[in-house]
Amino acid sequence: MTITIRTLAPQDEPALWEMCYHALYVPNGYPPYPPDIIHRPEISRYVANWGRPGDQGVIALDDARPIGAAWLRLLIGPNRGHGYVDGTTPELSIAVLPEYRGKGISS
Repeated sequence: MTITIRTLAPQDEPALWEMCYHALYVPNGYPPYPPDIIHRPEISRYVANWGRPGDQGVIALDDARPIGAAWLRLLIGPNRGHGYVDGTTPELSIAVLPEYRGKGISS
């Protein structure tokens, strides 16, 4: 395994959609969400049109394969998200692909 971490760029949006799915919390004993859940407005706001002013994040790669990401986005007004605090605090999302969890990727 050769892991690299770099800053997210607008061209990483397709990988970020996959990471968004893996960032969703699923309680123990519950089935996973359907893959298309990421396109619901309350979820898609975390990724859609990635690279706007203020968007920040990193992506972890195993060789060239995206395996994890952490990203910040300020979601305000009618676009605010699940973790809304105030109009100046961005929301943080973190994901690691299931097969890479527990291996120190996010340490």
